[in-house]
Amino acid sequence: MKRFLSVILLMLLLSSSRGQSALEGYIEQALKTNLSLQQKQADWKSSLLALKEAHSYFLPTTWFEGQYTLAQGGRAIEIPIGDLLNPVYKTLNQLTSSNAFPTVSNAKEGFFPNNFYDTRIKTTMPILNNSIRTNESVKKDLAAIQELTVESYKRELIKEVKTAYYQYLQALNAVAIYESAKLVVQQQVRVQQALLKEGKSLPAYLTRSETELLSIEKDIYSAKNRSETAAAYLNFLLNRSLSESVIKEDMVAPQLPESVISNTLNLGNREELTQLTTTKKIQESVLKMRERYYRPQLNAFLDLGSQGFDFKVKSSSFFYLGGFQLNIPIYSGNRNKVQIETAKTDLKKIELRQAEVNQQLNLELFQTSQQLKTSYRQFQTDLSREHTAAQYYRLIEKGFKEGVNSFIELLDARNQWTLSQLQTNNDKYLFYIQLSNYNRQSIQP
Repeated sequence: MKRFLSVILLMLLLSSSRGQSALEGYIEQALKTNLSLQQKQADWKSSLLALKEAHSYFLPTTWFEGQYTLAQGGRAIEIPIGDLLNPVYKTLNQLTSSNAFPTVSNAKEGFFPNNFYDTRIKTTMPILNNSIRTNESVKKDLAAIQELTVESYKRELIKEVKTAYYQYLQALNAVAIYESAKLVVQQQVRVQQALLKEGKSLPAYLTRSETELLSIEKDIYSAKNRSETAAAYLNFLLNRSLSESVIKEDMVAPQLPESVISNTLNLGNREELTQLTTTKKIQESVLKMRERYYRPQLNAFLDLGSQGFDFKVKSSSFFYLGGFQLNIPIYSGNRNKVQIETAKTDLKKIELRQAEVNQQLNLELFQTSQQLKTSYRQFQTDLSREHTAAQYYRLIEKGFKEGVNSFIELLDARNQWTLSQLQTNNDKYLFYIQLSNYNRQSIQP
């Protein structure tokens, strides 16, 4: 029983460690580390902060304001205090036989206060303001559009990671096919060299074998370069060093999705369509705001402060000033009517764009599904062709050893087999690349 439980535990551990494929791991890593995705996520966070800012306009705004003035000259007002009081003072002095009431000069007071300070805490708050409410609604929708942009890029990033990985596997398998062919051609070179020494072969056969060997080495070099390029692009998407190694993991035989077989294609909630729907909603809010231009705006204000000369603060220096500000539009040269018509035109353009994009996406999905079907049929044909080419090569190889078939026929059969293997390999991963594009176009993950 203990041994049985140990085996079960070991199998569970192995299954959990192998539960996630290499490609799934790369996709998960890309969604965490890709720099372009992080930039778009930063844009989304900025739009959320803009939404918070828009909401803050509903709240009171308070700030401190201070002012100190020095003034001299300018306009002034004449105050005839002497002309008014001196005759009275003169009469009083005569009646009292004294000089108790001196002569007073006329006063002159400037309009600009000199050595004057004014400090206050100002507060304003909107009570009725349709623009603020519309602004908050628009910022909320813009944040939703940014979020959809992030989700759309995630889908595109997944497709790019898959494509790069499939291209990497495609090139690596091509290298393996060429290496296998190289071993055979090297053996043929050695055989031709031995036969030529014994006078049983022609120099042309040896030259042909050596030429084939050089051609295969060139193809190996080209395939290795393609694999390194694909690996570098995959590492770029993962925000890793371009030279970091990539895990090779063979893919299972391709299978068509059920939705393609049954022709039940569905765009689902494509981000592009939802973005246009949200954009339309924004334009509708703008149109409503334009149509409500006649609505009044009402704000409240309150000032608490202190005023005085020579920086003296007394009980009489403190003051408060509060009230309401009402703004009622009356006439603006028909500018608002033009803005309403412009908003209606913009809304119509968005509706037309929405219909166009919907048709365009449906067309792209249909084309992608057709390409996927063609690629799948081509791969099935390649499998049969590869099997036939392998059988043909074995028959020609047997006939060559028995002296029935020529060396040229052997090389031709070997080349046909190699080319069929390469074609099968290319079409296999081309199918997976097109499948990733189909998943990007449809509701598939």
